[in-house]
Amino acid sequence: MVKRKKHLLPSQTIMLGFAFMILIGTFLLNLPYASKSGESIGFLNALFTATSANCVTGLVVVNTMGHWTLFGKIIILILIQFGALGFMTVITIAMMLTGQRISLRNRRAIQESFNQDNIGTNSFIPFQSSIPINFIIMVLIIAGGLGFNVWLDTIRLFRNKEKKSLRLRMIHMSLHSKIVLTVTGILIVGGMLLFLLLEWDNPDTIGKLTVLRRIQASLFQSVTLRTAGFNTVGQGELTEISKFISCVWMLIGGSPAGTAGGMKTVTIGVIAISVVSILRGRNRLEVFGRTLPFDLLQKALSVVATMLTVVFVSTILLYFTELSGQYHHSFIDLLYEVCSAVGTVGLTTGITSSISNE
Repeated sequence: MVKRKKHLLPSQTIMLGFAFMILIGTFLLNLPYASKSGESIGFLNALFTATSANCVTGLVVVNTMGHWTLFGKIIILILIQFGALGFMTVITIAMMLTGQRISLRNRRAIQESFNQDNIGTNSFIPFQSSIPINFIIMVLIIAGGLGFNVWLDTIRLFRNKEKKSLRLRMIHMSLHSKIVLTVTGILIVGGMLLFLLLEWDNPDTIGKLTVLRRIQASLFQSVTLRTAGFNTVGQGELTEISKFISCVWMLIGGSPAGTAGGMKTVTIGVIAISVVSILRGRNRLEVFGRTLPFDLLQKALSVVATMLTVVFVSTILLYFTELSGQYHHSFIDLLYEVCSAVGTVGLTTGITSSISNE
């Protein structure tokens, strides 16, 4: 009897790839040469930093500028870059450069890695009033969060030399791009309005700003939550309801094939489409004149259920581990920290460095 050769599943390859990169990063960051003090930072702190960098999260236990040497900073930058591109993308580029053939199995792994089936404590608070800096950063955040396919689709349509109106060009975009752009727009505008309403009279965030600055700060908060981790207002000073809304936005994240984490806009879009279809009495998932396969809804619900389970369990565990700690953090701050980590956002209310090691 011939034994069939066992191959790793694409999802297993991706997980092992990330684990490998994190372990290598941990080893290098744990070297005394990586710290300005000349002493090892310790395995746990090195592991936390390597994981945060490789997952493009941004949470830190030490001041990045003040603690790490040039060698340590380069290692962190490499981990961030490799983490943003994805393990399979890095492997694919290496294979292409060396002239190797990309197998069907590798192609499938790349597809799954894209989830497709068809900084300092003050961050940008000192630049809160700068319109150019705020809008340049916001544009870059949105661009990175949309995903490569949306950009390729957009470029393809606008490079078409046929004279068509913007409306006709939008009609000919792929269904994926339409859902991504629609959900992204709703989240950006909706988030801005929510934060503007909830923080309007909060003197510790936007309450003392002019009307224009309040709108700008609220817009920046709505944009940055879903992928970047920069902030122009202190996250620890937000009202509790604003922190909860922030958690939701961080968990949603960006779009497939982009540089953001989270459940993805398409996942939320599919669930929203199913809800609307049920309310309209339809037994099919219809949007933009197209019918979505039912298995997409099953996958979307699975992603949401898994993400919420991870957040729930992690928050409860963190809550109990912190009961005996030196600092007593509020439940909403712990939830915020977990959602930031799970969504690979990197924002914090300021408690990351004070979380116990036990």
